[in-house]
Amino acid sequence: MRNTCYTLLQRNRPYTMRELFDEEGCGEDALAPGAVVSFPVNPETAALRAADRERVHACLRALPVEFREAVVLREIHGLSYREIAAACEVPVGTVMSRLARGRRLLEQALVERAKREDTGT
Repeated sequence: MRNTCYTLLQRNRPYTMRELFDEEGCGEDALAPGAVVSFPVNPETAALRAADRERVHACLRALPVEFREAVVLREIHGLSYREIAAACEVPVGTVMSRLARGRRLLEQALVERAKREDTGT
C-alpha cells in the first residue's frame, strides 16, 4: 500500500524541476504556472547544499521507521494528516504525535551530527 502511494506521488507531481540555461530563460514556458525554476549556482553553494541534503537524509535514515515514515510523507511528499493516517492505517492523532516526535528526534540528530562534525569526531 505504501509503495503504491509513493509511486502515485512520484507520477502525479504538480511540478517538475527545471534547470534554466540562457537560451531557455527567455522562453514563455519558463514562466508557466506551477513550474519551479532553479537557477545555476556556483560550485561552492552546490557542494554545501549537497552536504546539507546528505546530513538530513542520514539523520532521517536513523529515525525509527514509524517516525521516519510520518516525517517523509508530510515534509517531503506534502501529504495531509488524513492522507498519512490512511496510508499508515493509524488514527490522525497518532500521525500528529509521530510527526511531533519525529521532528524533534530529527532536530536532535542534526544538532548532534553538527557538533560531531565541528569537533571532528
